[in-house]
Amino acid sequence: AGQARSDSWRRALLVEAAEIFLTQCAQPDQAVPLLEQASTLAPEDRALKLRLGEALQDAGRADDARALLRDMIDAFAGRRPKERATVHFHLARLNLRLGDRAQALAELEAATRIDPANPEILRMVAELARDDGQLDKAERSYRALLAVVRRAEDDAPVLRSEVLVELSALAERQGEPERAAEILESAF
Repeated sequence: AGQARSDSWRRALLVEAAEIFLTQCAQPDQAVPLLEQASTLAPEDRALKLRLGEALQDAGRADDARALLRDMIDAFAGRRPKERATVHFHLARLNLRLGDRAQALAELEAATRIDPANPEILRMVAELARDDGQLDKAERSYRALLAVVRRAEDDAPVLRSEVLVELSALAERQGEPERAAEILESAF
């Protein structure tokens, strides 16, 4: 019991130090080894591994980040819990950052199949579809996001008004100014 408590305390200190390097010092390369050590102490902590993946990306080690995320997906061994959707989402963000839109979209599709009501995933799908000119797909995604945001109320990571503004802009782009005005009016 003492060793477990000691490991837990050590992990917490490593993570705290890493967060200082990441958020206050903007030195992700210094945070990476700390997060790697912390992850060794808690190999089942997915949130910690995701944070390590972000730090690796920020440190310019995209291949290492991709390998880490792929290993996390492989560890699910075909199971599809919602945690797996989050890993696909992080992999999609990495691919977008590297300019690989096709692979990012494939990861987002995998994430959406697993967790179709995740607001972050829906938002990214909608934004990519909008940016690619796939207005119908963007509208469907924004409407799905709107339904999720309405259910989530206060703790939603996306505001209802933000989604309505996007839907209004889509209606405008689709040549429907009256519908755009109605949607915008309901946003406020």
